[in-house]
Amino acid sequence: MKPGLKTSEFILALLVAALGGVAGSGLLLPGSTAARIVGLATAALTATFYAWTRMTLKLAQGQTGGVVTIEADPPSESGGAS
Repeated sequence: MKPGLKTSEFILALLVAALGGVAGSGLLLPGSTAARIVGLATAALTATFYAWTRMTLKLAQGQTGGVVTIEADPPSESGGAS
């Protein structure tokens, strides 16, 4: 798997977040509260969606990023020592 910075998903997410940030700052439509809210929401949702998709992909490929999962042995059917 490619590092996150080298993927087209990252570049697209970065562009959308940047455009959302510019709209949220009021540079495009000064004084427009609706544009600011939509811009900030767009930037936040883009960042969240990108992080979620990368995490899902890494988990699907077995890359837990240092997270260790421990699976317990199933209990024996006899219920005691033999």
